[in-house]
Amino acid sequence: MNTTVQFGLTKYHKGVVTLLQQLGVDWTILRDENSSCSVMILPPNEDDAVWNDVSLDKPTIDYTGRLARRQGVTSGQVHLTHLLDTPWNQHSWDVPIHPITVRTYPKAQSLHKSMWIDEPSQCCHIGLPFWSHSQQFQSWMAPMGMEQPTAPPTHRPTERIHQIPYALHRNTLLYAMRHACVWAGVPLLRKAMLPKGVSNLFIVRVDSDYGTKESVKTLQNTLRTFDLPSTWFLHTEAHKGWLEMFIDPSIEIAVHGVRHQSRGSSEALYRNIMQSKKEIEIETGIRPTGVAVPFGHYTPQISEVYKRCKDSFLYASDFGFDSDNVPHWPNEQEPLQVPIHPICPGSFRRTKASHEQIQQYFLHKLHSSMHRGEPFIFYHHPMQEDMGVLTTLFERVAELRHEHLLETWTLHQWADWWTIRSKATPYTTIPDPNANSVQWISEEGFPKQETDSESLLWSYNPLDNPLRQWKSILLDELGQRTQ
Repeated sequence: MNTTVQFGLTKYHKGVVTLLQQLGVDWTILRDENSSCSVMILPPNEDDAVWNDVSLDKPTIDYTGRLARRQGVTSGQVHLTHLLDTPWNQHSWDVPIHPITVRTYPKAQSLHKSMWIDEPSQCCHIGLPFWSHSQQFQSWMAPMGMEQPTAPPTHRPTERIHQIPYALHRNTLLYAMRHACVWAGVPLLRKAMLPKGVSNLFIVRVDSDYGTKESVKTLQNTLRTFDLPSTWFLHTEAHKGWLEMFIDPSIEIAVHGVRHQSRGSSEALYRNIMQSKKEIEIETGIRPTGVAVPFGHYTPQISEVYKRCKDSFLYASDFGFDSDNVPHWPNEQEPLQVPIHPICPGSFRRTKASHEQIQQYFLHKLHSSMHRGEPFIFYHHPMQEDMGVLTTLFERVAELRHEHLLETWTLHQWADWWTIRSKATPYTTIPDPNANSVQWISEEGFPKQETDSESLLWSYNPLDNPLRQWKSILLDELGQRTQ
C-alpha cells in the first residue's frame, strides 16, 4: 500500500491542526519543499514564498490568499462561493452562525468568508478567517432555528453560545480535501467519526441544578424505563447528604460545582469545582472524570481553572466553547472539550411554541445529527418541565436502537473513545484490542447532495447508508483493505 502522507502542512498553525485532528486525516508538517505528500496545505500564517512554486505541481489548499491573488481573484472575473449559501454545507451544523463573524459578505469579488475551487490550477482557496485566542471566549445570544423555516421568532429558543463557527471550518476543509484528493488521483483516507460497528450515538446529559429528591427520582425512573445510560453533572450543594442516590451502573457522575455559579476569580472557580469533586468521591466512592461549569460559560478564568485541574478530568463540556460538533482540545493544557446540543426542553419556557413543535424540534435535531454521522447529545434538567419531549424522543431512540441504527452511551464513553481515536495512525502495526476500535475509511468522490428531510431517518453507516453515494473501503489496523 502507498504510504505517502496524504496532506502536508507547510507550517504549524493551531487552528488548522485542530481541524486535521478532528477530521482524522493522514497528515504531517513538511520539513522542506522537497518533502513528499499528495496534497499541500498552506495555513494562514505561511509567509515563505517558496511554497508558491511548489503549489504549481501539487494540488493545494490555500488559506493565505496569495495564490488566489496570483490568479487574479480580486479582478471580479472568478466565481466565489459564499460558505453559508452552498448545498454541500447546509447540513454541516445545527446551531446558528454568528451574523457578524460570518454572514457579513463584501460586495466585491473577495475571498473573505468565501471559497474558490480553482479547477485549472488544482487549488482550493478558502477565505474563512481563523479565530484568535481571545475570540475563543466570545459568545452571543443565538436564536435557534426550528424545523419549520417559517416559524416566528417567538417560537424559537435562544441560548448564549460560542461565536467561532468551528463546525463550519471543519466541513469547509473536508469539502476542499475531497476536491484535492480527486485532483491528486488518490482516495481520501480518514478516521470514521464513530467507532467500528457503531452507526450512530445518542447521549443523555443531565445538569442536576437545584434538583430535589422527587425530581431526580422521577427523571431517573424515566431513563430506566427506556434503558438509557446518562451522564449527570452534579450541583452538590443541592444534594447534600443524599449523593448516594446517583450511584447506579447506568449513571455516570460528573462535576458541576458545589454552588451553581460561574463568575468570580479563577481561585474561587477552582475551589468550587475541586470541592465538588471531593464531596462526590467521599460520599459515593466514585471518581468523576467529567466537568462542566454552570450556564455553559467558557471564559479566560474558566480556561485557567481547567489548566490547573487538567490531570483531574478526562473531559469538559461547555457550549460556551463549542456546540453541535465533534470533540476537540482548546489547547494542550486543558481537558478535551465535548460539545453538546445547547438547547434543552427548558429553553422553550419563554417561547410560544406548542408542545408538539418542541417535540418535533428535538426529533429533527436527532435525525440531522444522524445525517451528519455525529452523536446527538441531549441536554436536560430535572427541575424543568419536559413538555412531552422525553417520552417522544426516547421512544424514537428506542426504536432506532432496536433496529441497530443507534447506540446509547455516556459522555465518558464518548470522550474516552475520541481520545483513543486521536492516537490512531493509518499504518500502525499494533491492532487495537478495544471492541469499539477506530476504523479508517477510504473515500472516493463526493456524496450526492441530499435535501429530502425524510433521508435524515437513515443510519449514517459508511457501507449501508444510502446517503453515502461515494465509494467507501474499510481499512483494518494494518492499513490493509478489508473489503
